[in-house]
Amino acid sequence: MATLGSFRHTVLVQKKIQTSDGQGGHRVTWQDVGEFPCHITTISLRERNRFSTYNIDVTHRVRMRDSGDEGNVIDEHMRMFDVTNDASDAPVFDIISVEDLKQRDRYLSVLVMDQSAKRKRL
Repeated sequence: MATLGSFRHTVLVQKKIQTSDGQGGHRVTWQDVGEFPCHITTISLRERNRFSTYNIDVTHRVRMRDSGDEGNVIDEHMRMFDVTNDASDAPVFDIISVEDLKQRDRYLSVLVMDQSAKRKRL
């Protein structure tokens, strides 16, 4: 498990907001939830192959503290930006799965897919 000292990255978490456009369609906007310190690692080839057998595309694992705030629950309908270096080309991660490590409401293990990797596959 990652220690607090290893949370050297910062991610901006956003949630998807769908509003009706009045003509039967939906307009999607993204609302900031907050910035969180975290530890980002790439998934090993062995893990990637294991996930791909179930048709799950995962490129990175993000470990972070659970915010404990009921209004800021991180789920699969959100995305993350790595804003550690304040780069305009910050990687965008779609959240695939969120797991509460050891079910203690302290740390989360978030499996994500880098959107640039998704575009390369298409």
